[in-house]
Amino acid sequence: MPKHSFAFTHLHCHSYYSFLRGTASPVDLASRAAELGMEALALTDRDGVCGSVEFYLACREAGVKPILGVELTEVDNSPESGSKRIRRHPLRAVFLARNRIGWRRLCELTTARQLDENFSLSQAVRDAGDDLFVLTDCRDLIPAVLPLFFILEVTSFMGVRKREEILRLGRAKKIPVAMANDLYFASPDDYSLARVLACIRTRSGWKDVDPLEVPHREARFKNIREMEDSLGAYPEVFASTRWIAEECNLELELGRLHLPIYPLPSGESASGRLRSLCREGIKKRYGVGRIGLKQRLDKELGVISRLGMADYFLLVEEIVGFAKGEGIPILGRGSAANSLVCYLLGITGVDPLRYNLYFERFLNDKRKDPPDIDLDFPTNRRDEVVNWIYRRFGSDRVATLSTTVRFRARSALRETARVMGLGEVEARRLTRNLPYFASLRDPDQIRREAPECRDIPWEDPAISKIMAIASRLEGIPRHLSVHPGGIVITPEPITNYLALTRAAKGVVVTQPDMYSVKELGLIKIDILGQRALAVVDDVVRGVGKGGGKIDFDVIDPTLDAATRELISNGRTIGCFYVESPVMRNLLKRLRCREFETLVAASSIIRPGDRKSVV
Repeated sequence: MPKHSFAFTHLHCHSYYSFLRGTASPVDLASRAAELGMEALALTDRDGVCGSVEFYLACREAGVKPILGVELTEVDNSPESGSKRIRRHPLRAVFLARNRIGWRRLCELTTARQLDENFSLSQAVRDAGDDLFVLTDCRDLIPAVLPLFFILEVTSFMGVRKREEILRLGRAKKIPVAMANDLYFASPDDYSLARVLACIRTRSGWKDVDPLEVPHREARFKNIREMEDSLGAYPEVFASTRWIAEECNLELELGRLHLPIYPLPSGESASGRLRSLCREGIKKRYGVGRIGLKQRLDKELGVISRLGMADYFLLVEEIVGFAKGEGIPILGRGSAANSLVCYLLGITGVDPLRYNLYFERFLNDKRKDPPDIDLDFPTNRRDEVVNWIYRRFGSDRVATLSTTVRFRARSALRETARVMGLGEVEARRLTRNLPYFASLRDPDQIRREAPECRDIPWEDPAISKIMAIASRLEGIPRHLSVHPGGIVITPEPITNYLALTRAAKGVVVTQPDMYSVKELGLIKIDILGQRALAVVDDVVRGVGKGGGKIDFDVIDPTLDAATRELISNGRTIGCFYVESPVMRNLLKRLRCREFETLVAASSIIRPGDRKSVV
């Protein structure tokens, strides 16, 4: 098919990040646009921008111009409704970012929609500004003072009466009219999947789901010719659509780090403060000079300075300092244990010089993303640290990361079986023995790897139909949840970069997940709750109440015969990170000969903590 220079662009598209509505991934949508010869495509998921970065990257890869947007809806808060609910015929409007300022405004509006109980879509339309296009088929949203880029929308499957009404209204009010398709799936074959998602969302069965909750059969990714056939009699509609696509020129700042600026007195630099803290750390950790210490420190500080990450280390050091000041145990682990700077700042407890650990594994000149420092705190005191971070760095610049909960084999099969009317007993028979990481796309493999599933009648026509739909449900996002430890801190208000929402647990989280946050160049710090550390802390407190004292800083497990024997024999059940069968077998094979190397190379917890847990 020959290329069309913006002959038609889909401006109203839902991916599967329109949770339990859309069926296609952002990558699938971008690939479909390229396949059909479309040079641009918009993503407008309902009340969220979770997939925007993923879509942006996929479009660039496919040679398609990405247009980022969102479809916002209004919640019915009327007193007679009794409780908050979505209108049966919700007010809705599509917002498209024309540029980077438009993207910021888009994030602000989307965050307000998710977090503000008094959010007004009409007011959002009025406040959209010149950096956003607003498209809608709801005449109730036409404000008294029209924004410059307010556009009326018609779809290819809209009823003739409503279509003519919108066209007349546009001419009378001198409002441009554009064409979209409000698409929810990539091909006609996806309609059944979209219907199943609607049933899951509304807790309905296949036969009794409300038709208004299911996308129209024509809400699919139509090609240019199909769209022309639908509204070819209205060339001004295509002209408006083409103009919008040409005017949306958002360039996200991907690949550039946006590190928070650590507050310092006037005249003091972050690099200077970091070097000063490291010198203090030398006195605490080593007391006197050591061969190779200065050269190693200069090398690490040089890399940190060249990458502009001194503020990051100061920020982490302050978090660690707060925890220690409050008597909260803190352990730094991961590749950070390879860094002398982290050791001198008290972030980690493993001496990288003693064990000859390579700093480059943690940070080097070619690394563009922030280093990864995992900070462990007792599970019962983690919230104290998180709350302090919000207070210290500003609640408008700190957020918890989200994670995307997706359908897996069990949940996909269980939900599809319910929707298709399979009895509860029979549905439980299908799913109870299904391996967690099984794939419904290959029943033969399930039979081979899970003998307890061999008697399931996969070939039964009813079961086979359920399996066919459930296998396509695998991997589709179901909802957002809370990342177990990730916190993001930004140098400017966080909605300048991304949108926020409220997860099922009530916690405010980022709409994009950690991978998209990384692409946006934002810093992530893992503030993790560690159950084993809480147990250690309880033991230390208990010993203290009895008049004893445990000081992990002076305990060296490599010199303790009992500890060496336990670990070298693989008796590590209950010891965080070394209790897995693989690690236990490795320890048994290496025995005590490599004990010191294992203590350092694991880079997990401080030596003293390892001994106490054992």
